[in-house]
Amino acid sequence: MAEIPVMRQWVNPEGVVPITDVLTMAGLRNTLRHFPYAPVTGLFPVGDSMCHSDPVLALGLSFALLQSAELADAIANQPDLDEAADAYRERTEPLIRERFDYATQLDDQRLRMWNGEPVEFASKDGAYALFSIVAGGVASFEDPDVFRVIARRNGLLDSLRVLDDDHVMQSRIEEIFRAVATPPRSLNGPTRDEMEAIIEYAIASVD
Repeated sequence: MAEIPVMRQWVNPEGVVPITDVLTMAGLRNTLRHFPYAPVTGLFPVGDSMCHSDPVLALGLSFALLQSAELADAIANQPDLDEAADAYRERTEPLIRERFDYATQLDDQRLRMWNGEPVEFASKDGAYALFSIVAGGVASFEDPDVFRVIARRNGLLDSLRVLDDDHVMQSRIEEIFRAVATPPRSLNGPTRDEMEAIIEYAIASVD
């Protein structure tokens, strides 16, 4: 971490005091509970018990709050709990499904990239989920119109379709990202070979 300038501050001993050993986070799976949710009438899943996705998108708390509000409203308007379950599903399923599919696509594309495969995220016609995160995120710092679209899309204020169906905005993101990425930039850390050597040395030191 200390070899990567943008990450170095997080492990700088002058400003950071570790309170535990390094802890791993693994075995995370994108999961979606399908209707009917449970054989028990009146048992409604909320939050991660209904849908869990890659935490990089930070959807857990937002999903739980939105689903809780929809559940309270469904029960208030449908005294019959089976009918309330139907209403709850109809209100929450479309949002959850599109975000679940998005997280799954993003994980697949990132994994391919991490495995060294060539993954095109600078174009809307390439790895689109990664394009919307990487190119869209970079372009949002350069253009206020792009920022509004990306921020509302990522913040669950709008459907993913606000960008997916806007080909003009997609082309604008491509244009901005291309302009930002074209000028030569300083290296943001060691090369892959250098990082592998650093990691191998660290592992050997522990052994």
